[in-house]
Amino acid sequence: MKYINGLLLIIILIAVKSCKDPICKNRVGPYQFEMPVSLTPRLDTFHIGDTIHISSIFNKNIYERESQDSFLLDDFLFYPSTTLLRIDTTPFTRNDIEDFDLIVPSEYSYSLFVVSDELSRLSGQYNNEGDQYSLEYKLIPKKEGLYMFSQISHINPQNENQDFRGRCTGFQSEGFFSLNNKEHNNMSLLLNSPDPYMHTFSDNQGESFYDSGGYCFYVVE
Repeated sequence: MKYINGLLLIIILIAVKSCKDPICKNRVGPYQFEMPVSLTPRLDTFHIGDTIHISSIFNKNIYERESQDSFLLDDFLFYPSTTLLRIDTTPFTRNDIEDFDLIVPSEYSYSLFVVSDELSRLSGQYNNEGDQYSLEYKLIPKKEGLYMFSQISHINPQNENQDFRGRCTGFQSEGFFSLNNKEHNNMSLLLNSPDPYMHTFSDNQGESFYDSGGYCFYVVE
C-alpha cells in the first residue's frame, strides 16, 4: 500500500510539473526589461566645458516588453554601461569616453573601465535604496567632434539568470534603456557620419539606436 501511495505521489508531482502556467506556456523569448534614463539639456550641439547631466531613477516595478506587464525586481543587478563613440571619423572610434571629464557623486559606484586600447566605457551598478534604483553622473566635453552617446545594460552577457517573482524557468533577462522617452535624441546626425556602419542604426525607425540608449550631438569650441 505504501508503494502504491508513493508511486501515486510521484505521478502527481510529474503531472503538476509538466502542466505549465499559461503565461509561461505562451512566452517565446527572454524578458526584455525597459528602464528610463534622461540626458539633459537636450541639445544637438554642446560647447567644450558644458555640463551634460545623465540621470536614471526608477521604481522597482519595471516594465517588460513582451508581456507588457511590470515585474518587481528587488536586489537586481542591471550592469549599466556607457560608451561615447566619435562618429565623424572613419572608421569610428570606440574609446572616446576619455574625451570627456566624468563627475560621479560619491554615493554612486560608476567609473571608467578600459577594456582595451580600442574600447573604454563607464560601468558600475545602480544604487538600491527603498523602492527605487538610481544612478546619476555628469559628462564635460573636452574635445570637438560628432559623438554618439549610448547607455546599455549587460544583464544578458552576465548570464546570471537572476530570479524574480513570476519568472518563467529557462528564460533569461535582457535590459534596455529608454533615453528621453526615445524623443529628441538627434538620430538624424548619424547620417552625417562618413562611416556607413553608423547609418544602419537609423534603420527600422531607429530600433537599434533607441534600444542602445542612443543620443547624438556635436561638441564645438
